[in-house]
Amino acid sequence: MGALSLHRSLLLLPSSLLKVTSASASGRFLNTNASSICNNVHYGMNGGTVDWRNRHTFCHPFQARYASYDARNRRVDLFNSLQTKHAQELASIASPIKVKVDGHGSLKVDSHVTAPGMLLRGVSGKAKVVACYVNGQLWDLRRPLVESCTVKFLQWDTHWDDLMELCWHSGAHVVGAAMEEFYGDDILLCDGPPLQRGSKGGFYYEGHIRDGKTLTKDVLNDISDHIAKMCQSQSLFHRIEVSVEEARDVFRDNPFKLHFLSKIASRGVERVALYRVGKFVDLCDGPHVPSAKLLQGTISLTRTSHADFSWNGRESDKPSAMEGVVDMQRLYGISFPHKKIKKVWIEQQEQLEKVRHTHLMKDLSLVLMHPHSPGAPFFLPHGVRVVERLKQFLRRLYSEYNYDEVMTPLVFSHQLWETSGHWEHYREDMYKVSEFSSQESGNETNGKGDHEQLKGLKPMNCPAHCLVYKSTQRSYRDLPLRLSEFTPLHRNEPSGGLTGLTRVRQFHQDDAHIFCLLSQIETEVAQCLEFVRRVYARCGFDYYFALSTRPKEFVGTIEAWDVAEAQLKRCLHQHNMPFKLNEQDGAFYGPKIDIYLRDVFRREHQTATIQLDFQLPQRFNLTYIDAGDEKNEDKKRNSEEETVSRPVIIHRAILGSIERMMALLLENTHGRLPVWCSPRQVACVSVNENTVETTRNLVQYLKMNGIHAEALIHNDTIGKKVRAAIKERFNYILVVGEKEMETQKYLVRHRDENKHIVTLPDAVQAILKQDQSVFGETAEQGDGFKASQIVEKIQARVVEE
Repeated sequence: MGALSLHRSLLLLPSSLLKVTSASASGRFLNTNASSICNNVHYGMNGGTVDWRNRHTFCHPFQARYASYDARNRRVDLFNSLQTKHAQELASIASPIKVKVDGHGSLKVDSHVTAPGMLLRGVSGKAKVVACYVNGQLWDLRRPLVESCTVKFLQWDTHWDDLMELCWHSGAHVVGAAMEEFYGDDILLCDGPPLQRGSKGGFYYEGHIRDGKTLTKDVLNDISDHIAKMCQSQSLFHRIEVSVEEARDVFRDNPFKLHFLSKIASRGVERVALYRVGKFVDLCDGPHVPSAKLLQGTISLTRTSHADFSWNGRESDKPSAMEGVVDMQRLYGISFPHKKIKKVWIEQQEQLEKVRHTHLMKDLSLVLMHPHSPGAPFFLPHGVRVVERLKQFLRRLYSEYNYDEVMTPLVFSHQLWETSGHWEHYREDMYKVSEFSSQESGNETNGKGDHEQLKGLKPMNCPAHCLVYKSTQRSYRDLPLRLSEFTPLHRNEPSGGLTGLTRVRQFHQDDAHIFCLLSQIETEVAQCLEFVRRVYARCGFDYYFALSTRPKEFVGTIEAWDVAEAQLKRCLHQHNMPFKLNEQDGAFYGPKIDIYLRDVFRREHQTATIQLDFQLPQRFNLTYIDAGDEKNEDKKRNSEEETVSRPVIIHRAILGSIERMMALLLENTHGRLPVWCSPRQVACVSVNENTVETTRNLVQYLKMNGIHAEALIHNDTIGKKVRAAIKERFNYILVVGEKEMETQKYLVRHRDENKHIVTLPDAVQAILKQDQSVFGETAEQGDGFKASQIVEKIQARVVEE
């Protein structure tokens, strides 16, 4: 009996029941107690005479039961057993339902046993159908229907936008299966989600590889071979729903999956979905393609990276033999339902690569990213100008809408976050400040240090604004109180998810909180919606509203949530603003109206948000003095009676993350930002050395008049200087020659090639007029190239082919 076979058998039996005789690699026999072996393996100890010859020595952080073919086979067997049980349960509750197939009339079928794929007979183009909508929800073709519904089938050639992330998610499962096949005992898989549409798109799957091994490009061909075999085998995607306890039994070999199940159970969820494709079983809600065959020849492995999985804040789920931070090897890929879609995608990415903000921010010297501080942008001088112009725009509107700007600290004690609820619901995404000694820092006070105080770097401003509100007694006459802030926020985003300026760890948000009376809610929400309309019209974005309702994990009473949701719905209806309903997607403290915009890559970004909060005022015991005015709808009291009442908080952001908004503006305009937010408004170009001094004076004159100008006076031809100014996306170019010096009339060239000869005062007036037009009502769409035209043109070819 070989060492590997012995090891596998040990995993399935209690160590106390075994006496083992094992053959070593050299042929010697070792008599030892199985309990001793298991303990040594469990804790990563390679002591005594127990030696698995490196490959089978489970060095830290693996535990023996967390890496085994036997464990994988056991998962498959248990899944199959549960699948049989699940099918019997569904058959026992089957009942007649009516299904309307889009464009094909209605059918009477049995619930819980009839899947949409069974209804494809007679459907035109059924070979191209990948999934379907069931009452508007994306649904597997093989997942049984549960109630009377409307089914709309989705074909890959006409509904790629709807199927994109589904296909990527299915590709992730196939890649995860291939990684297990290739690495066998050496890998412990963690997570494999689809990535946000647009950008590079696709998916990744990550796992911890034993002995510090890393994923390299050298192994991609071998993993690709396993992918090809799985797709050729036509492995089906099977879905079952099980209890959380049954899922824990399935994944008892995987601490990462057990951790995810603990998080799910903590939200009160009792049943979860599992998927199997081939021998790969995963915790997943789906949906997926019906078969891996659909992805044959279209899965491409694109790159590798690594990320850290931290057990910080998850200590109760951490195996004893694992360190607090585990290295994850991440494999990225992309998949498609047909080779034609893949071909179009490649062409589209080649074209859109030119306008990605990650390139533009480097080419225009706006932002620097450095590995010494991943996810934290270094804003260079020109980048700071863009940020400040955006802030200036908002501050002008703040003045109009009566906001007061504040600045609050970055670090707060954990007691504050416990009071607000963030410590319980958001702790894993926060940066915790390590305890320190006041004596060592030189900040000792009264002989007492604060090293026992665990602190958190703020991820949002609402608790701090509650402290500002509570710093003085408030009256109903003080409300609404509108507090705004731009100080930086920090969120512990996974390293593998960081993307340019759209996903960062340090960012600035146009954050504001409105403290108001119940009777003022609809007026304030309406004002916020108007604020959104004015800002987004100026930026030239297409957007829509979404109302997000009570999530599974929430604070407060259901009654309070129902009232808040009804008020937001009424406000949207009264102002004729169509909206999408996002069930169970609200913040844990209240419902919200989210604003989504679509960028040139067809990604949807949730940017602006308007959130009602009845919970924080209670948690922080926020009050105001109510004089009992009869017009006050909150309480009907005698005018002489003075009582204490509680305000409502409206969390509100318009641009959202300023970093992300800057990225979207760059991409939507191809870096040709409109004058009002441009970091390079005017380039003053000298014709020769005789005009250098006049050029410098002209730059100073423009700056004194509120226009950002730069002098291009290097020793080069006028043609090269002008081309350089165009490449750097200056809005205007003023040519300074000897003739201009004499006549005081300058050749002003807009970057769209329009040229005018005007006096300097006239030029200043024209530029300032365009610059200040941002505060008017007519949106300036941003002159120049629109990358969205590429998307529309190329994607139209899918249907044609």
